[in-house]
Amino acid sequence: MTLTVEDVIGKRAIVSVRNISETGESFDEYWGIIDTVSDVLSIKVEGGSDKEFKTLPPDLTDFELTTHDVIYQLKDNDPISGVDFEIYWTRYETEAVHKKYGNQNDEI
Repeated sequence: MTLTVEDVIGKRAIVSVRNISETGESFDEYWGIIDTVSDVLSIKVEGGSDKEFKTLPPDLTDFELTTHDVIYQLKDNDPISGVDFEIYWTRYETEAVHKKYGNQNDEI
């Protein structure tokens, strides 16, 4: 299924970002409502982060459709329901780290 901007605006997403560096990896998980998609994808955060908005690259191919009866729990253990999409993204600290640990199709 190919998603359009109209398909995702106003929908709830749960986001998992895997950060990879020379010293290891960490994860950033949060959820919220997709606010805009243009040069960046902007998410109005509902939980998992102290920031009001977080941004990602505007690549809709990273979205996975979910069902509304799924309830998630992230690191703060708050239940999250009504999730429309899951977004998984990997962020590499540098191009050298990407070459060492990344897949050919991953972004830096």
